[in-house]
Amino acid sequence: MAAMSRPATVPRANAGRSDPDDPAALELDEPRAEIERLRAQLAERSRAQDTLRRLLDASDALSGALTPAEVVDIVSREILDALEGTAGGISVLEDDELVLIGARGYRPELIAALTRLPMTSPWPLTEAVRTGEPVFVESERELRRRYAEADRTLIRYTTGALAAVPLTLEGRPNGALGIQFDRPRPFGDTDRTFLRTIAHTCAQALERARLFEDTERLNETLRLAVRSERASAAELGAVIHALADPVVVCDRAGRVRLANQAARTVLGGQPLETYEGILGQLEDPDGLAPRIGQSKPQGPVELALRGSERWLELSTYPVRPTDEGGHQAEPGELLGEEAVASSILVIRDVTEQRQANQLRDAFMGILSHELRTPITTIFGGTRVLARSGLSEDTRREVSADVSAEAERLHRLVEDLLVLARAERGGLQLGADPVLLQHLLPRIMEAEGTRWPTKRFDLRMPRSMPTVSADPTYVEQVIRNLIGNAAKYSSDDTIVAVVAEVADTHVQVRIMDEGPGISSSEAGRLFELYYRSPATAAQSAGAGIGLFVCRALVEAMGGSIWARPRPTGGAEFGFTLPILVDEGP
Repeated sequence: MAAMSRPATVPRANAGRSDPDDPAALELDEPRAEIERLRAQLAERSRAQDTLRRLLDASDALSGALTPAEVVDIVSREILDALEGTAGGISVLEDDELVLIGARGYRPELIAALTRLPMTSPWPLTEAVRTGEPVFVESERELRRRYAEADRTLIRYTTGALAAVPLTLEGRPNGALGIQFDRPRPFGDTDRTFLRTIAHTCAQALERARLFEDTERLNETLRLAVRSERASAAELGAVIHALADPVVVCDRAGRVRLANQAARTVLGGQPLETYEGILGQLEDPDGLAPRIGQSKPQGPVELALRGSERWLELSTYPVRPTDEGGHQAEPGELLGEEAVASSILVIRDVTEQRQANQLRDAFMGILSHELRTPITTIFGGTRVLARSGLSEDTRREVSADVSAEAERLHRLVEDLLVLARAERGGLQLGADPVLLQHLLPRIMEAEGTRWPTKRFDLRMPRSMPTVSADPTYVEQVIRNLIGNAAKYSSDDTIVAVVAEVADTHVQVRIMDEGPGISSSEAGRLFELYYRSPATAAQSAGAGIGLFVCRALVEAMGGSIWARPRPTGGAEFGFTLPILVDEGP
C-alpha cells in the first residue's frame, strides 16, 4: 500500500512571520497593523479620558480651595498623580522674583534654591513667566544644554524631564507651575493641553484664594475696627460719665447724644434733649452763649442759671469727621454741614470762683485801706516829729502812735507773707523746742500795752512740756488770736488765755466776752477773706488773719478751732505736739 503524503508544516520558529514575497502573507499583515494602530488609539483615548477625568477632579477640588496652601496641595497632588511626576511646585511673581509658595517632592537643597528665584536667572520657570509660554524640557541632557548658565544647585538637583507652565490671568503671567520627572519623558499633545488647562485653573484658583484672603482680612479689619470703635465709644462714655465737670455731646443738629450725670445734676436733674433746651435754662439776654456746629471752639462764656444764684461757664468744642484711616479732617478741609460731625459742650460751675473773685476784689480794697491807715499815720507822725517846738507830751503821744501803727503794719505784712507762701504750697516750718511758759507771759505783756482798755488773764501750769514748733510763728499765731479777741471785745472786758496739757499735745485757748460767733459759721471763719457778717461792720479787717493762723498751726503739726462760749463770747484755740525725746 502506497504511503500517504502528509501536508508540509511551518516550523514554530517561523510562526507569525510573513514572507515578503508571499502575497497571501502580505494580506495578513495589513489587518494586524490596523489592529495595533487601533489599540494605540484606544490606549491614547483612554489615557486622554483619564487625564480629562483627573482635570475635572482637580478643577472641582480647586473651586473649593480658600487658601493658596490648599491650591498648592490640590494641584501638586493631582498633577503629580496624573502625569506620574516626581515633584512639583507653584511660584508666584513678587517684585521681579519668583517666590515658591508651595512644593511637593523636592529635595531640601532644591527648595532652598527655588525659594526666591530672580527673574534674571536662566531657568524654565523664569523663561515661562517672561515669555508667557510653557517650557518643556524632555531630558536632563537637554536641560544642561539649554540652561548651562543656570544656578549650579538647580542643575545638580534637577534630573529627568521638566515642565514649566506660566500661571496667566487676564493675559498677564503672575507665576509658574513646575513639574519634575525622574526620567526622560516626551510631552505629547495631551500632556501639553492638560498642563496648560490646569495652569489656567490654578491661576484662577490662586486669584480666588487671594481675593478670599483679602476679603477675610478686610472683614477682620472691619470687625476689629467696629470692636475698637465700640470700645472707644464705651471708654469715651465711661470717661465722660466719670468726669466731675458736666459734659454734653450734641450732634450737628443740636440733639443731645450723651450727657453725664454731672450735667444733668447742674441743670436741674431733668432729661437733656437739645442744646436749645439747655440754653433755655440760662439767663442770656445778650445772646452770648457759645454756638455748636462751628469749626472752632466757642467760649468760655459765663451765664447765670435761671432761678438761682449759680453761674455756669459754657465752652463748646467741635468734633470733625474722620476719614477712612480714622484721621480727623483739618479746619478748612470741609465746608458746610460736613465741617463738624458733633460738638462737645463742657460746663463748669463757676459760682464759687466768682464769689472768690468778688471776695478778692473786696480784700484788695480792704487791704489798701489797712495799709493806707498805718502808712498815713506813720508818714504824718514823722512829719510832726520833725517840727521844732513840740512839747514833750505831744512828742511822746505822736511817737506812741507811730510805734503802734508801725507794729500793726509789721503784723499785716507778716500775715501777707505767710498767705503768699501758703497759696504757693511752700509753707514749710521748722520743728524747734518751744517753751510756752516762757513765750506766753511776754506776749501777754506786749498785748496788754497794745490794748490798754482790755484786761488780760493768763492761766497755765507752773511746769509744761516742751512743744515742737517754730517760735516765731507760734508768737504770730498767739498775737493774731489775742488781737482778734481784743478787737471785738468791749472795753474793760477780760481776754483769757488758758494753756493746758492734753495727751500728746499742749492746747492754748483764747476766750473773749465779745458778741460771739454762731456754730454754723465756726468752720468758715478760717477761710481766706471770710468775715462774719455779725462783726464785719464793727471793726475793719482784711479777712486773712485767721486763715494765716490755721495755715501756720497745721504746718507745725497742730490743729485749730473756733466755737461759741455758753456764757457769751467766743473761744479760739489751737494745739501743738509735745516734743518727743528720741534719745541719742
